[in-house]
Amino acid sequence: MRTWLYYTLLKSFLLRGQKPFQHVFIHGLGLDARGRAMHRTIGNYLPADPIIEKYGADAIRFFGASETGPGDDFRISEDRIGGAQKFITKLWNVSRFVSSFPVLEAGRLKPSDEWILAELNRLIGECRGAYEAYSLFTPANRCREFLWNLFAPHYLEMVKARAYAGDDGAIYSLHAVLRDLLRLLAPIIPFSTDRIWREMYGGSVHAEVMPHERDGIRTALTKFTPEIEAFNSDVWRRKREAGLPLSQPLSGIEIPEDLKAFEPDLRAMHRLSLGP
Repeated sequence: MRTWLYYTLLKSFLLRGQKPFQHVFIHGLGLDARGRAMHRTIGNYLPADPIIEKYGADAIRFFGASETGPGDDFRISEDRIGGAQKFITKLWNVSRFVSSFPVLEAGRLKPSDEWILAELNRLIGECRGAYEAYSLFTPANRCREFLWNLFAPHYLEMVKARAYAGDDGAIYSLHAVLRDLLRLLAPIIPFSTDRIWREMYGGSVHAEVMPHERDGIRTALTKFTPEIEAFNSDVWRRKREAGLPLSQPLSGIEIPEDLKAFEPDLRAMHRLSLGP
C-alpha cells in the first residue's frame, strides 16, 4: 500500500490530474505456519512455480479466496491448497456427468427440481451480495458447500434415474445449476470455469453476467433441505451398517410425511421397495 498504491495514485494525479480507479481491493498477507510474514531472507516462503505446477493456479486462487475475508491475513498451507484442488476436481467430475445430457432451456419441473432451484436462488443472492461488498470469501465457501454437500450428493443422485430416462425437468435443472455455479465461480477460478463453459456451452464464461435469482420458484421449498439431508443420511447409514452397497435395493423404509412430494425421486435414488 505504501509503495504500489501510493505511487500509482500520485503518478496519475501528477500526469493526468485524475485518480486511476474508483475502488481498491486489498487482500491480507500470506503467513507461514507459525504466523510470520514470508520472506526470502529467512527462507520461510513457498516458491510459487512448483505449487502451481503441482496443484494448478486455480487451486491457489480458490485457497486464497476461501481462507479469509478482505484485508485479513492468512496462513499458507499446502495441504489446504490440495483441498482446494479436490474441490475443482469435483466440479470437473460433476460437469462431466451433466455434459452427458442435452442442454435444455426449459423443463417441466418436479418438486425435487424446484427445490434445488430454490436453494440455487438462495446461493445466488448470497454470492451477489458478497461480490458487491468485494468479498470472495463468501462465494468461494458457499459455492463449495452447495456443490459438495447438497447438489452432488443429494439432488444429483435423486434425479439421476429421471435424467437417464430423458426427463426434461431434471435435465434442465442440472444444466441450470451448473451454468450458474460456473458464472458464480468464474472470478475466483477463471481457468477451470472457462474451459468447462467453452466445452459445454460455447463462448467464454467471462463474457457472461452474474446470474440472477429465478422468478416463479417457491422459496419455501428450502425448508425441506434439512429433512432431505437427514433422510438420505439415515438410509446411507442403514445400508452401511447392513454391509450393503449404496446401489443395493432396500425394503422396509417409509418416506416421512413431510417428504411425500419427493417420494418418487427418493425411492429411485435409494432403490427403496414399497414392500415390508
